[in-house]
Parts: sequence; structure tokens; C-alpha cells
Amino acid sequence: MSIKILLLKSNEEIITEVQEIANPDSKLAIGYHLHKPFRLEIVSDDGELVFNREKGYSLSWFPFAPLSKDKDFFLPSEHVITAYDPLDSIVDQYVEAIKEENYEENFKKHEDVIAGAEGEEELDMEQIFKDAEAVLDDDD
Repeated sequence: MSIKILLLKSNEEIITEVQEIANPDSKLAIGYHLHKPFRLEIVSDDGELVFNREKGYSLSWFPFAPLSKDKDFFLPSEHVITAYDPLDSIVDQYVEAIKEENYEENFKKHEDVIAGAEGEEELDMEQIFKDAEAVLDDDD
């Protein structure tokens, strides 16, 4: 397996250890085996999704399938637009994130948020939609 970023048709970017799965007869790719995938999003320095790239920005890491406890996934090839090598600094961050002790600790934190553990801020979906509409209105 090698570490790649996959750009999906859904416009998501996934960093993962990946192995192409080929049809044994035709040798054409039929899918990909993903191990410990994370969805990457570019966010502004204040933590919001980036709509204006003139602001400073960073990467946000999020589990690929946040409701699953699985570490391995199969992705049909028709869902992938392209696969590319990530920057070395991104590879280093990914390698650190998938070390078993880090991975388990981070997944436990994520699971606590999903389960609504105390101390976590609840998402205000109504406010999130209002903010998104305001951004879209500003673009018009």
C-alpha cells in the first residue's frame, strides 16, 4: 500500500493508505482498498470552511466514514477522479495520525463527540445554514 490523496467525484479529498484492486482478467482497476482514510478540508485560521483563500488557512482532518468503527474500506473506481502523492509534510502528519496509539485516542475523542459526551459543544445547525446562506448571498 502507498499513501495517496484521492479526489472523489463528491469533491472530497481523502488521504489514506491505498491499494488498487484490479480485475484479474482485464487488469483494469475496479476499486481501491483504503486503510485508515481521513477526509481533508481546507479551513480558515478561525476554523471555518474556506470560501476566501486570501485568508490564512490550514487542513482539518476528519474520519472518512465518521459513523463506522471500520479501519478498512472498499471504494469502487468510478468514485475516484484522480489519485496523487501528498506533500511530504502531509504524509508525515498522516503517518503520525495512523500510529495505533494516536489513531485509537483520536477515534475515541471523535466517538465521544458523536455520542454527545458532556463538555462538547453542540452544533447549531440552524446557525450554520444561516452563515452559509450569508456567504452565498455575499457572492451574488
